[in-house]
Amino acid sequence: MGFPMPSVSIVIPTYNRASLIGETLESVLAQTFADWECLVVDDASTDHTRAVVEEYRARDPRIRYTAQETNEGGASARNRGAALTEGDFVAFLDNDDVWLPGFLAATVALLQAHPHAVLAAAPRLYWDGEGTLMTEVFSEQAQRQPLRTMIGHCFVVPSQCLIRRSALQKTQGLRCWPADDFDLWLQLLVQGTAVFAQEPLMKWRRHEGNFGAVSRDRLVTTLNIEILKKFLWRRDVSLWHRVVAAGNIQRKHEYLLGLELAEGSLPRSAAARLARLLLIVPSPLLRSPALARRYLRGACPGSSESVS
Repeated sequence: MGFPMPSVSIVIPTYNRASLIGETLESVLAQTFADWECLVVDDASTDHTRAVVEEYRARDPRIRYTAQETNEGGASARNRGAALTEGDFVAFLDNDDVWLPGFLAATVALLQAHPHAVLAAAPRLYWDGEGTLMTEVFSEQAQRQPLRTMIGHCFVVPSQCLIRRSALQKTQGLRCWPADDFDLWLQLLVQGTAVFAQEPLMKWRRHEGNFGAVSRDRLVTTLNIEILKKFLWRRDVSLWHRVVAAGNIQRKHEYLLGLELAEGSLPRSAAARLARLLLIVPSPLLRSPALARRYLRGACPGSSESVS
């Protein structure tokens, strides 16, 4: 006899995290809310991740395992996990994070109490494996205006959130890895609001794997610009949110240009960045003539004397 359809589907994408995923699965088993299924999607690991997960499968049949033939990134693994599960709510738990025992109970209760909410999130503890470094508190603006705040910066990670499946099914899923979570939150929050727990219910492990180098930061920033461009032209986005998105696109271009100039990038690269900046109104050149002079020095070496 099969189990009834669970209320929560937990999807854990993983790649070569045999040393960490056991602790993540222990936190799932410790949940006070028991009506869940958990699918681990192995993104073609080459370590003994499968063996670790199989030990947990033997302990609890609610835990399942599937593997991708090739390494396709976290977005693909999460999408596959969502497609292979059936719960009313979906949680994407990263394979190096840990939930506190009340995470599911609290976030499920929030979504049940707020039928128009598409997303429930809980604050996190910053954790380095030795002890708590910091407790996160959501800002008042984030709680009052989650979409407005999200456009400005991605203020939650997947492990903090529980998603209403009916809203998730209206999105195009997770795209553009490794900025897929930012893209998904924007797709969700145009449909409805988010609700927030007040107490930290998740531990976020700080390690080299989730603090990228400048090259990764540049990639994520570039992807965020493309995500915001798509968001800018959605028909269901208000004029105010379009303005906010345009401003954030501008700031991200400025950041990328700053990286290029600091690294001594080729003038052609700086000139191309300047051209993209000039397409955004109001131009940062109108805001800061000094900044304009810096841009033009990088774009046209030797011509700065003619810039006023």
